[in-house]
Amino acid sequence: MNIEEKGRLFLRISKKYAKTAVERNKMKRWIREIYGDCGLKGKFDIVISLKSRPEKKYAFFKENLLDLFKRLK
Repeated sequence: MNIEEKGRLFLRISKKYAKTAVERNKMKRWIREIYGDCGLKGKFDIVISLKSRPEKKYAFFKENLLDLFKRLK
């Protein structure tokens, strides 16, 4: 339960899909940036656990994640 006034974002990226910490941290930065840009409002928690290796191209990754966040509005 989220008692804060804004939503929270939790991320989990397995070593299976991103071998180095640099790759995992890059994906986390991408997700946080996209989450900040999408303008979701509400006090709910979002948990993202990657189950497959994402595209290495930021534009494609952003497009798909924004589509997912738009469904939550």
